[in-house]
Amino acid sequence: MSASLKTARLALGTALLMSVAACATAPLKPGGNLASYDGMAEAEGPRTKARIRYDREALGRASTAKIIPARLSAEVEAVGLTPEQKDLVVSALNRSLCDRIAERYDIVPETSPADLTVSSTITHVEKTEGGVAGVSRVASALSPIPFTPRLPIGMGSLAGEAEVKDASGRQVASMIWARGADAFTTNARFSEIGDAYELSEAFGRDMGRMVTRRADPFESAPKRDYDKRDGDDPQCAVFGKKTGVAGFIGERLGAPPSWTDKGAAEPETPKATPRNEGS
Repeated sequence: MSASLKTARLALGTALLMSVAACATAPLKPGGNLASYDGMAEAEGPRTKARIRYDREALGRASTAKIIPARLSAEVEAVGLTPEQKDLVVSALNRSLCDRIAERYDIVPETSPADLTVSSTITHVEKTEGGVAGVSRVASALSPIPFTPRLPIGMGSLAGEAEVKDASGRQVASMIWARGADAFTTNARFSEIGDAYELSEAFGRDMGRMVTRRADPFESAPKRDYDKRDGDDPQCAVFGKKTGVAGFIGERLGAPPSWTDKGAAEPETPKATPRNEGS
């Protein structure tokens, strides 16, 4: 074996070892957006840190829910995202959260009364270094090794918090959530919001799981105690269309989220009422 080949293999092996342990970090701390932080317990997934609380009885009695559109904290507003980038990250969270909540509850419009009101705030965003992510994507595509991890630098992160209140305004569930992109499970995209976009979906999914399952979303799913609703709830459409197959392909190719996701649905323009000729 030539010295150059040995050197190349050693370098590749070192990079792989670095990638295994490499992930971005996000702060897990109260952001001041929840009605209460009392009684929250530590919870942790393979790559996620969280604090959670849920009232099983209160969540079990409810049948309807409404989703308040997620908002960005002052810290995130100061990051310098464009309006389009903000819309994409927030819409990804709203859609993911709404889809999960709709598995158990009837979703009603934001202006209607509901048994449960779900609200969320993105409290931290670390941009992806788009250039590094692009190089990582190209290197992965050219690598002869299957499932080559992305370069363990320039990765983004996201943190947020969410809560559920009952019809009386009492908090019945809450979550603080934080996760950074990692070298294996977060796809590198040619976008500085590539990681935040994927992580916002994960945040909404975990919060939705906790509410519908009435259990720790990072543990094995308990036996379902409700009839899972099939199909999309039409009320979730206000958060934009799902990206479907095009989104899946775009993600695998490292395309920017904006290529396949158009963000929240544009409000419909009221149709003009025909004028009476005799008026």
